[in-house]
Amino acid sequence: MTHQPDISDDEVLKATGRSWSEWLALIGGSSVAKASHDDILVFLREQHGVPGWWQRAIATAYEQSIGRISESETDDGFQAEVSQVVNLPRDLVFQAWIDGELRAKWLRHGDFEPSMVRSPDTVRGQWMPSCSRVDITVAESGEGKCELTILHRKLASDSAAGEMKTFWTKSIDRLVERIGSNR
Repeated sequence: MTHQPDISDDEVLKATGRSWSEWLALIGGSSVAKASHDDILVFLREQHGVPGWWQRAIATAYEQSIGRISESETDDGFQAEVSQVVNLPRDLVFQAWIDGELRAKWLRHGDFEPSMVRSPDTVRGQWMPSCSRVDITVAESGEGKCELTILHRKLASDSAAGEMKTFWTKSIDRLVERIGSNR
């Protein structure tokens, strides 16, 4: 399997009775191997009793594994994900996302608008330039460190996903430099 789905093998096995490699081999060896996404969904539902959400996850993983769709492509567009351990406390990084004045020190004012904040580790909101969605998770990663994960969803294209991955990598560096120096 060239593409590793975000969902663990244990999770797919527990939910569906098969591992990723088993599902991919099953589809690859079946009559729907070269069929459309919708035909694969029907095959999974009607011949294997796979529930709706898992049908989409398995079909997408199969299509990504054979190179039919990009690894950044999902059911609702494209996505970019960046995760990095930074030498700043979780609470400070979390505040850098929810406090507008603090956020303006490292991210252009008005580009990101939080819509859901769950203290102390999750922020979701809208990326205003493209009306796409950004999910932020800030997890403890040792004393004075945290892991910042940014998932940018509902992007228009694979190239937009690549551009946003680069943008968010540079933004994390900017956050660390500008917020870290104010401590």
